[in-house]
Amino acid sequence: TDERLKIQTLRNTLTHRIKKWRTIQALYMPIVSTLLAKDEDALEDEESRRDTAASEPENQKLWMPSEVPHEKWRTGIAVGLAEKEVRMRVAEADDALHQVRHKSIPLFQLAHVFSGQVRRYIRMRMGLVNYKRGHVAGRGNKSNTRAQDAINSVMTKVRRAGDRYIHAYNALQDLCPDGGPWSRRLRELDPTRDLRNAAGVDLEDEDYSDQSADR
Repeated sequence: TDERLKIQTLRNTLTHRIKKWRTIQALYMPIVSTLLAKDEDALEDEESRRDTAASEPENQKLWMPSEVPHEKWRTGIAVGLAEKEVRMRVAEADDALHQVRHKSIPLFQLAHVFSGQVRRYIRMRMGLVNYKRGHVAGRGNKSNTRAQDAINSVMTKVRRAGDRYIHAYNALQDLCPDGGPWSRRLRELDPTRDLRNAAGVDLEDEDYSDQSADR
């Protein structure tokens, strides 16, 4: 099908990029060749027991400095490389939060900690819920379905942005177990606790928009 062809094309492109990354990585992170060999052995053992998607390019570990044991940094990776990843991860976390910032409500529970992408998507989510409540409710299934589809689309973006933030934050913790300047403003995000509106309503609650329509 067209969808399968598109996925395979994307995988081929990603595989090519990973190969280029490995070439550069061999110069600046020589320890990775040893780690990759261990990964390949583990993958062969896993594949001998059951089918696995671990060999697909989207599931391959890139072996960033944050994924390399600290005791191997001194001899296994170039000086200053870990610090560069710290800067990259801080930017990644900020970008993830920025993408959410304007898509839902003005505030949510950790507004003093989180800004950017997460907050934007939350604003959009709540804006769509309020629009559905005020302008769509009671107009028939077709209009309600379109409104709910728009809300679900925004929540998908919220979850993806949250996942990006969590990934970047976890990498920062691996890179800097004792924290750093970034730890004074970036905090751990718990999607079940933090992705709520100012009233404390869970944004994942699919019944919320229907409940709101009855108020």
